[in-house]
Amino acid sequence: MGVDAVVFYRIKPDEISVKASQYAVASFAAQIDTLARTVLRDIIGGMDMSVANPSRPIINASLKTALDEQTEKWGIEIVRAEIKDLKPPIELIISMESVLKADNDRQAAEKTAIAQATLAGGQKNAAIQVAEGQKQAHPAR
Repeated sequence: MGVDAVVFYRIKPDEISVKASQYAVASFAAQIDTLARTVLRDIIGGMDMSVANPSRPIINASLKTALDEQTEKWGIEIVRAEIKDLKPPIELIISMESVLKADNDRQAAEKTAIAQATLAGGQKNAAIQVAEGQKQAHPAR
């Protein structure tokens, strides 16, 4: 599944944190990006789309916690981590569309069969009434 997420962070203003952000990690922005991707893969990787979508607040909190643990050593505070969008894989979308189409086709076939049965029943009743009317109009002699 495709995930679009955003992470807001800031370098803590104290001297030790500023130095850590420059010397404890090669490129904190790239590292935060890589770490966020890795953590999201771990969290969401085994989830079904139907579970992942309503679990966004839990995923966001887990992502922020995991990032906080690592970036604290770099003198960086994660302000917010949030999933913006979850996109199902194209194969799933195609599969869901084909299931929906098959269900719609089935329902249409059922409604057509019911309509044909109703029409046939009406024609049968009309024929019976015509026959009854003729029988009553021309009683056997």
